[in-house]
Amino acid sequence: MKLTQEQAEFIFKEFGVALKAGEEIRLDDTLRRNIHDRAFDIEAEELPLNEKDPWSARCRLAVEVCNIMYESGK
Repeated sequence: MKLTQEQAEFIFKEFGVALKAGEEIRLDDTLRRNIHDRAFDIEAEELPLNEKDPWSARCRLAVEVCNIMYESGK
């Protein structure tokens, strides 16, 4: 998986895990699942109640990271 700089910074800020942006990286399954689950929790907290309301940057990044972690585990 490759992360953007913004995604890597989000993961570091939210979870304290330093990952390189723009390079192919592999995570062990435990760490990948942990990041996925914690990103999913942020997504659930941040999604607006009204689907027409805009997403916060934190919500958007949590969704992106959650999706990346899920896809890399297949």
